[in-house]
Amino acid sequence: MTASAVVVAAAAVPLGWLGCLLASRGAGREPWFGRPLPRFPIPEEGSRAEWLMVHAVTSAALAVGVWRIDTWERLVPYLLLVPVLVALSVIDIQTLRLPDRIVLPATAASVVSFAFAAVIGGEPHRLLACLVGGSTNLTFLLVAHLIHPRGMGFGDVKLSALLGVHVGWAAADVVSALVGVFYSMLVGFLVGSVGGVVVMVARRRNAEYPFGPFLALGCLVVLLIGVDSLRA
Repeated sequence: MTASAVVVAAAAVPLGWLGCLLASRGAGREPWFGRPLPRFPIPEEGSRAEWLMVHAVTSAALAVGVWRIDTWERLVPYLLLVPVLVALSVIDIQTLRLPDRIVLPATAASVVSFAFAAVIGGEPHRLLACLVGGSTNLTFLLVAHLIHPRGMGFGDVKLSALLGVHVGWAAADVVSALVGVFYSMLVGFLVGSVGGVVVMVARRRNAEYPFGPFLALGCLVVLLIGVDSLRA
């Protein structure tokens, strides 16, 4: 077993618990570690079946990540991003919200850590690709929000910055970052459109539905395929 597989196997349960914690306490104003302290590895709040599903989805995404991503500098951010996106998807499905108390700190922490890694590694071009990816994704979805606010919520716009930053970091240069962001949006919008049709048919009317999970899926798909491999 490779070193990365050992690390992921050891981290799967803690990262799954992190996803559960974010999902259970992220939608409200409850302190993250207020009393009672969140139980490990299954929180007391909510449905046990729901938390087991969060663990299962997180573990599956981590397993695919260690199979597909072959460098630590790309694998570690992916591992930390997965529980955040799983938690945000759960909250969005339940409440049609993507809370700022998760999205904004995750975005800020990602940018700061990537900037530090770029400086230490002597790769400022990767930080530039990271920032270009985040700003491009943010701009595109902001325009979509302004054109059709009911179809693209502002929470999705803020989430797009986090997703674009991670796609950009996984790219070798700015051009690859732009291509990666394009494919990330393409996958998210295509799968999300299918999801919207399913919801409309099931409810027999045009109804709001969570779009954040589809944007998150598009980002993860691109990271797993490999951003640089998408460039023609």
